[in-house]
Amino acid sequence: MLALGCGLLVLLACAPTFGQLRALGVAALTSVPLLVACALSDAVRALEGDAGTRDAQGAIVLAVLLGCVVAAALLTATVARREAADGARSGRLPLPGRGLGAAVAVLCVVAVVVPVVVAPGGPQDPAFGAQTQRFTDVGSNRDRYWDVALRAFADHPVAGVGSGGFAVEWQRERDVPDPVRDAHSLPLETAAELGLVGLLALALFVVGVARCARTVQREDPALAAGACAALTVWAVHACLDWDWEMPALTLPVLLLTGSLIARADRAEPGPVASR
Repeated sequence: MLALGCGLLVLLACAPTFGQLRALGVAALTSVPLLVACALSDAVRALEGDAGTRDAQGAIVLAVLLGCVVAAALLTATVARREAADGARSGRLPLPGRGLGAAVAVLCVVAVVVPVVVAPGGPQDPAFGAQTQRFTDVGSNRDRYWDVALRAFADHPVAGVGSGGFAVEWQRERDVPDPVRDAHSLPLETAAELGLVGLLALALFVVGVARCARTVQREDPALAAGACAALTVWAVHACLDWDWEMPALTLPVLLLTGSLIARADRAEPGPVASR
């Protein structure tokens, strides 16, 4: 939820227009049936029931999802026609242009730092598994994972303990019985396992993508807005959890990254040919 909020802020910062605001309203409105269907489906909400029940309820939720997509497309087309016919208000939102992007960037950084600072000390007993308590239970032992990762980095600052080495460090240093394999933070796990070398490579990647995104934002704000918002959601979430390692989450991000790089490359002036 925190990452999603940061993504919405970036979306509005990249394209602060009335049209973008209406698009967000359409997305929020058409997602309500899907949320209701998921809440009423025990198989989707908590993985309950036998295989047949889960398949049946999953198919129903999939049908609702497709219906929401069609409804969103139709509603978007209707809104666009009315905007053209009635002259709906367009242009930029009455937001301060100067410093808006910087303010959003600061808020995203705060969103990552605050959970680290206010993490409760001592072992916690968080909710595990596919259950609804995870939406209301903020208990976590992430501070324990991060502490072990930071100590591993302090002991091996240059090259780290090796790829996949956090799991071994955790087994040796842990003071809670959580069977974790990851530090639940991409930068901290990179620091622990790959040291300064890995952090430098990660920083170069992030800075390179950010520069490309800035170039595309100048040339084509409408194209950059969605990609930048999605990358922000992924980046904030990757700083606080481990599932960036799942291909289903990261492959779309890599595709969006590639599209930004390709568009930025076309926007940059090429070398002048000489005779």
